[in-house]
Amino acid sequence: MVRIRTKYTNRPVRTKCTCGCERYVNWNGSEKCWNRFIQGHTWRGRHLSEEHRRNIRENHPLLGAKYEDMPVCGHASKGKDHYLYGKHLKRPDGAVVRGKNHYLYGKGPNLGKHLSEETKCKQRIAAIKRIEKHVFVGGQVVPGFSLKACKFFKTFDKSHDTKGRHATNGGEYHIKSLGYFPDYINFDLKLIMEWDEEHHYIDGKLKKKDRIRQQQIQKHFPNFEFRRIREIA
Repeated sequence: MVRIRTKYTNRPVRTKCTCGCERYVNWNGSEKCWNRFIQGHTWRGRHLSEEHRRNIRENHPLLGAKYEDMPVCGHASKGKDHYLYGKHLKRPDGAVVRGKNHYLYGKGPNLGKHLSEETKCKQRIAAIKRIEKHVFVGGQVVPGFSLKACKFFKTFDKSHDTKGRHATNGGEYHIKSLGYFPDYINFDLKLIMEWDEEHHYIDGKLKKKDRIRQQQIQKHFPNFEFRRIREIA
């Protein structure tokens, strides 16, 4: 690119497209320079091999499509109205390239790996720290909670003349070393309560991750009583 600067502007002299079409390129504001190519001209002059052309034809999502299936200017281009809706890339053997048929399915770097509880704890704490820095929540972590559970905890406090901490009363207590937020904790009664909706159970049994969570919290507060309250649908 010629870097001669004119009398009336600080920009270098405008250049033509490198593909040889003799058309002038546009200014690239982010890189503060003229583009080398006009958009879409980077492939001009390239010669694809016959094998490459055949792969493009066989894997094109519109393979076998009729003229009326082609996109029309001005028509909606999302959802079921999108011209690619319901069409999927195919390999030369005819297999659909998605889900279990995808060539990368089951080949992830963590396939077959079982994270230790210590690693999971570190990941939870790191995730909470990232959320705390998020400006859209004012630098505060707000875990999900059940209004029905909070109503139960309020009734419990009133009947026992005490004041525990939960989502609508000071916010759920954060066990920073574990990355957990117990649903209810009362330091006067030395009591911890967890409210369980039905999705916490499988075939009537508490999920393994919830049992492990309870064990870790009990280990952190060995002198506290731990109760589970199961919500009745």
